[in-house]
Amino acid sequence: MKPLTGQAHNQAMDPWMALEQYTAMQEEHLEALRRGNLREMSRWQAERERAFTILQRALDGLGDLRLLKDQGLVQHLRERIGALLARENLLRKQVRDHRQRTREQLASLRKGRQAVRRLGTQPEATPRPRFISNLA
Repeated sequence: MKPLTGQAHNQAMDPWMALEQYTAMQEEHLEALRRGNLREMSRWQAERERAFTILQRALDGLGDLRLLKDQGLVQHLRERIGALLARENLLRKQVRDHRQRTREQLASLRKGRQAVRRLGTQPEATPRPRFISNLA
């Protein structure tokens, strides 16, 4: 996600711009999950919280939506927010699936390590090396 300018930090952002930035962040995170590029996953939480706060302030800046004269605008906002929530659910599901796969892989690795340890402690499991000397 692109860093926010000083203007975005100091005052309420245009709701459409805030929606665009949040959507772009979601797409970036979805693409990273698809590629398996999870190095940046640790910073996602802070990034998402910041983007959500900006979006919330932008929407709060509109005031009570029921009082707006342009109900077409309100309907368009609802549609955009609905799409945003649907993408959010998709992202949440993909992260959950990735974590489940990681847990399964870790469990498999642990079982493998335990099997190797058991083999190493059993003398009959590993043949002893034989040294043949040409001097004898």
